[in-house]
Amino acid sequence: MAVVLVLAGLLGVAPPAQAIYNGTILSPNKYPWAVRIQLVYPDGAVATCSGALISSYAVVTAAHCLHYNGGTPRTADVTFHYGSHPGQFTVPVPVSQGGLIVHPGFNESLLRDDVGVLHLAHPVAEAPIPLATVNPPANTSVVLAGYGCLGDPFLSHQSCPLGLPASLAAMSARVVASGSCSSITGEWSFCTFSRAKSANHGDSGGPVLRTENGVLKLVGIISAYEDPPAAKYLDLSTSIPYESSWIRATHSGV
Repeated sequence: MAVVLVLAGLLGVAPPAQAIYNGTILSPNKYPWAVRIQLVYPDGAVATCSGALISSYAVVTAAHCLHYNGGTPRTADVTFHYGSHPGQFTVPVPVSQGGLIVHPGFNESLLRDDVGVLHLAHPVAEAPIPLATVNPPANTSVVLAGYGCLGDPFLSHQSCPLGLPASLAAMSARVVASGSCSSITGEWSFCTFSRAKSANHGDSGGPVLRTENGVLKLVGIISAYEDPPAAKYLDLSTSIPYESSWIRATHSGV
């Protein structure tokens, strides 16, 4: 089985993150519900992840971002329109007051239920992204977006060039049969492939998008990529349709 590498960006452990490898830089208002998440852990580690606003006060991201090294962050901040001014703004998450919720079934080794929800300290005016109701079929196209590293994830010395992420980046990928990603062990995940593009560290929790009935919806969140001997570039995403009941149960408004 190929090695699975989760995609949180750990600042202070690795160089700062930038953007999806070979992705397209988006205008600040293209996806106003897309967010950059910064988490500070008790041991001083700082993680950068991506996420999506799903209600006026709730953001969905990857569970492994919220559970680093078996611990939970002591602070979490969510930034909208990261890198743009004057529209950029940051909202804290009241971690000590239950603002951080990890799926109880999360299992990092299986990439099972790799989903978490952050409750913002106050509602925001940005329109949320609606949740998809069906998984993307094989051979259809989806869009992955995030604030992760710019370099090739297969080349560790090039993975994260210098400089903090300045803009959201996106890429298109083709959904492939789950057997293409040998690390997928259940219906909670799906697999995508691109010949020259990939999610990278810092893209964890970033939105995976597909148009459903004419409406752009959140169909997944970026979870991991498979390292060799898997073929370049296979990315694993957590299924939003599979997890939607739990996500809705964490709060009202979705």
